[in-house]
Amino acid sequence: MLVVALPDGFDPRLTAHRSGDRLVGGRNTSQKGMRSMSASIKGLDHWAIVTSDEAKCTAFYEGILGLKIGPRPQLTFKGLWFYSGDAPIVHVISDRAFQPGQTGAFDHIAFAMEGSHTEMEQKLRDNGIAFQSRLIERTGIYQIACKDPDGCGVELNFQGVKAAA
Repeated sequence: MLVVALPDGFDPRLTAHRSGDRLVGGRNTSQKGMRSMSASIKGLDHWAIVTSDEAKCTAFYEGILGLKIGPRPQLTFKGLWFYSGDAPIVHVISDRAFQPGQTGAFDHIAFAMEGSHTEMEQKLRDNGIAFQSRLIERTGIYQIACKDPDGCGVELNFQGVKAAA
């Protein structure tokens, strides 16, 4: 188990993980004013994909799904980052050899959506993107499943949808 020592009163939810700040790690929590916090997953940070066609990838994630291209640090490879609000959630790598089907057991990424699921379905139809949809009545989640231009599974989840009477 990884244990991180934090100053008393420190709230990790208020610290941006990309700020460059580092936490003092280790098991020694006897330092005055420090407390222990076990490491745990707090959410999905980003999804990295390799694309064979950056223009088609942009047309899908920006044009269809509504994500915005935003700042990206200088890295050792080419690519771009798509943002939802202030969060860069889809990282695209565009200068690696594309190898379809090389993602192991990966099946899909799911996005929590806002707005109208019927408008999204129409947008997918208008752009010739095949999809399947279903309402999970016990949860009220309406799911739309499709593939991005490089074959990655994409699930779009709309909360709070009621079954037609």
